[in-house]
Amino acid sequence: MPSRVRIADDSANIVSGDQGTSYADARAGTDVLRVTTVNLDIGQTKTALPTFFCYNTLISFDTSFLGSSAVIISAVLSLYFDDEQAGQDFTIEAREHDFGDTITTADFVAGADISGKTLVASMLRSAATLNQYNALTSDAALLTNINKTGKTRIVVTSSRFRTGDEPAGFTERITAQMFSAANPPKLTITYISSGGGQLWIEGDNLHYIDASGVEHIVSIPPIPATDVEVSELGSATYDDVQDYINFFGDRTLLTGGTITDNGDGTAAVAALTGWCKETDSNTAVGVFFDFASPGNTPALTDLVTNYVYIDYNGGTPQIVVSTAILTHGRKQDHIHIATIFRNGTTLHFHEENTIGISRANAVNFHWLEEFAAHRVSGLVTSDGGSLALSITAGVLYEGSSRHPTVVDGSTWSTWYYNFNTSAWVEVTGQSAIDNANYNPTGSGTGLANLTANRYAVHWVYVDIDGADLHIVYGQGDYKANEAEEAGVPALLPDQVIHYGVLIAKIIVQEGQTALVITYPWTSAFTSSFATDHGSLAGLGDDDHTQYLRHALATAVNDFLVASGSGAYVKKTLAETLAILTHTVASHSDTSATGSELNTLTDNSMADTLHRHSELSASDGSPDAVLTLNSGGNALFLKVDPVFTLQNANATGFEYFEFGKTVTSSFVRSGYVGEGSSGNENIYLAADIADVILIAAGDIILSPTGNVGIGVADPDTKLEVFNAGNQLKLSFDGTDNAIFAVDTDGVLTITPSGAAVDFASKAIINVLDLDLGSASAAGTLWAMLTAANAGTALVIKSRDSIDIHRARLGLSGGGDTAVWTYTNSTIVGIVLSGALDANNQDIDNAVLDASVAKGVWTASGTWTVPSMTLAGPISIPSAIQIAGDDTTGGWSLYGGLAIAGGGSRLRLFGKGSTTQVFIYTSNAAQNADVVRVVIDGNKADCIAAWTNIYHTGMKFGLAGTATGAWTMDGVTSGVVTMTVAAAAGTWTMTLPTAVAAVPGYQLTDAAGNGITSWTAAASRREWKHDLGIVRPQDALDEILKTKAVHRFTYKAGQGTGDFETVYVGPFADEAPWAMHFKGGIVNPVNTLGYMVLGFKAVDARIEKLEEELRDLKALAGRN
Repeated sequence: MPSRVRIADDSANIVSGDQGTSYADARAGTDVLRVTTVNLDIGQTKTALPTFFCYNTLISFDTSFLGSSAVIISAVLSLYFDDEQAGQDFTIEAREHDFGDTITTADFVAGADISGKTLVASMLRSAATLNQYNALTSDAALLTNINKTGKTRIVVTSSRFRTGDEPAGFTERITAQMFSAANPPKLTITYISSGGGQLWIEGDNLHYIDASGVEHIVSIPPIPATDVEVSELGSATYDDVQDYINFFGDRTLLTGGTITDNGDGTAAVAALTGWCKETDSNTAVGVFFDFASPGNTPALTDLVTNYVYIDYNGGTPQIVVSTAILTHGRKQDHIHIATIFRNGTTLHFHEENTIGISRANAVNFHWLEEFAAHRVSGLVTSDGGSLALSITAGVLYEGSSRHPTVVDGSTWSTWYYNFNTSAWVEVTGQSAIDNANYNPTGSGTGLANLTANRYAVHWVYVDIDGADLHIVYGQGDYKANEAEEAGVPALLPDQVIHYGVLIAKIIVQEGQTALVITYPWTSAFTSSFATDHGSLAGLGDDDHTQYLRHALATAVNDFLVASGSGAYVKKTLAETLAILTHTVASHSDTSATGSELNTLTDNSMADTLHRHSELSASDGSPDAVLTLNSGGNALFLKVDPVFTLQNANATGFEYFEFGKTVTSSFVRSGYVGEGSSGNENIYLAADIADVILIAAGDIILSPTGNVGIGVADPDTKLEVFNAGNQLKLSFDGTDNAIFAVDTDGVLTITPSGAAVDFASKAIINVLDLDLGSASAAGTLWAMLTAANAGTALVIKSRDSIDIHRARLGLSGGGDTAVWTYTNSTIVGIVLSGALDANNQDIDNAVLDASVAKGVWTASGTWTVPSMTLAGPISIPSAIQIAGDDTTGGWSLYGGLAIAGGGSRLRLFGKGSTTQVFIYTSNAAQNADVVRVVIDGNKADCIAAWTNIYHTGMKFGLAGTATGAWTMDGVTSGVVTMTVAAAAGTWTMTLPTAVAAVPGYQLTDAAGNGITSWTAAASRREWKHDLGIVRPQDALDEILKTKAVHRFTYKAGQGTGDFETVYVGPFADEAPWAMHFKGGIVNPVNTLGYMVLGFKAVDARIEKLEEELRDLKALAGRN
């Protein structure tokens, strides 16, 4: 069936506007209406004034070519959209609307009436694509509303215009190109006419309707793939569809091929379809085939993996089996269909997937199932100092998708798990590694403090998209070796599991800033199993034969005593004492040792023996110098006692240690003595807590070297705590200075003298300088004499690069001081009197119109500098300049600053795309109407005239310049319409309407500049008869035509219809059918030569028929 594309022969946009607050008036078309032929706007908008605009787009198509008897099969309306103001979505609705031959404002369809027009096509604005044709979805009513004998006319509007939904701003409009533009509206119609000669293809059949209306159907044989050409450069060796599939196809099982265990060491293979090469060659032909009865496999090798293939076998497919995958695996005429392991008569098998065309997708998802993503390069994390990070750019792969990364380590999100709520907590915007906390497992709301000197571990992930960084807290309060051995936590946020890639492990010690960073591509990160014995499961089970279990003891004072090899029994305290009790009979009885010695036979002294609780001198006097009492305390008792700690080595060191037993080990808390070998200084040191010297107030020396007086926890090198004066510095008995901090934290320095001297040094970082008191005035002065006059006082502040820069200076050495501002901006000065500028300029002033300034009086001419105005400056004769609060532009009013108050010039700053608007009031003088808009920010500005009409325009100036009208294309090109230098004086008048018959040309028939639509005339009285043409001569000319071509016209050439496929000769091959110097088809000659050609052929046929009759007569036939 033929399809024909009709280009719109007319279109326009009717804009209904209301420059006020009434959307209802704009929708009803009761305020301002105008017809534009610049763009086809669809939708509705609201400006900032506010002004409401509602659009009707009217389009006309000449569909009279169909004829009344044509049967329309389908029709599609297509619009070329090239601009939009997106935001609010709506449905583009095309409706039947016969607006007549001329489009006027009376053709506007109000929003309340639009639903009464039949809907013929529609589409969502959000579904439209700019800079291409968009086909609207046709309604069934489109077919019945096409005018077969005239013009089909439609109106296109917005669904929100129909429903009365007020627009919120410039967010509800889309624009299509006009009928006269490069991409005009199109209506594609598929139809069957009643005149016969129709030809079309359906499926594998060719359909033809002859002149009598009878349809004939002819079967079309299949077209071999070798006859279907593909694009090629020059004459390529491989150039058709079959070549393409030969090289890019991949052998595969398409359907079927199900495997069944026969129970006898063989497998049955079901019917299948497949594709492979005819032979094992890269250039072999690829073929589709069906294998209806594959049958059974040969006997499979027992206790071995068997690989089952379909062998194309030159067109006679067969099953083949191998025990090595490469035997047939790489052959292009073999298809792998199953892998089978035979165990006796039982088969374990896996069937090959029917991957087919989705093979690339299957490979992609193979990667995705193995890894959410993986790093390829870059993403190296390094210590940025002060707990910051620095990360290089890199590349990630998600399956086969490549993702360059942009994270740099400047900020990230941290994650920890709240066990109370069973939820992950994300903290965004972090920029420093946490060296104080970890995320303990099992319970709690999240983070806990690290133990002093322990280590935290952090796990660094990057999103698959490469844009975000995530750091997950480690879940242990680690010692150094534990931190190094810690593996990736088993509990992780879903985001890093399924949308992240691990790129680093960071170890940081509590309170420190140095980071230890390792990478998963250089170090193996293990899983987090228990690294502490107490974290193991099953400790209560009785299966640890190499250990004693606490459960064997059932009561207080129970003892476990070995009863044999690897066997223990429980003993009570009494039973244990009986085993251990032993009495020594004499000094010579040495059978008892250790705890068995509980009594001595006498109280005599001996060099080798002592009483268990006393230590006496070796000669017995004094007796009991050192005694241990029942509480374990020691007493050293002697007149004038001396305790000597003597080192037997002259180079060693000596000290007393103090400490406790912690888990069976000595833990030192402090010492007194020499600090190290060769160091003879005497130290008093505490390892864990403080050294406290008790006097009237405690003096504390902390392990960190801080000293505190009257304070238990000094946090600086010296901290003094006292509710009064804390520090007194004395020169002698009368000259001193006292330092005191009060309850508000205010420091008071009280010298006994008259001043605090800072020795010509700067006082920096002072927030407020408070001079004087309630009883005495303060003074700020600089000591600078007349002899060394200069700047006596300078006020400085830091600049953008942290350098002190002078801002305010006060001169000295004179009777009148001068303030000098440098590198400073004066924000404001409040005066109690007049400001005398002393005949100096006041530059860069900002005037606040909200505060009365009085009357300016001056003689001569005022030069007004550039000013920022917060309000209007009123000037006589109703001229006003005012800031536009809505858009930041300027408006110059010729009257009152109200809508309709007079003409207005509106200027925008350079940041706006539209620079200048010119307004005048409407007829009712209650609203401003835009007349001229000049675009800005371009090398060549564009001016648009709206709501304004020209009675005449003149280009050029006689004697100076030739007039020219230059028009730029939307995307490229420039068209210039001009006149000859000696243009003459004449007027060109256009016709009053479009041509009554398609194909007429614009002609100046009378030679007076008044044009009309004409075509080649056919009446006898309009012609000079030059004689009759012989039919054979015409046929001879026709037969000289070299070829008849199928073609379409290039853009901007020919008929203007660039889609219809024409059939005809080219001008240089059929000069008999041309006129106007051989460039344009001569319709009269075409018709005349056709008639003459038919006559010449008819004459030949008649002559042949006559000769045939004569031959039949000679042969005796009727």
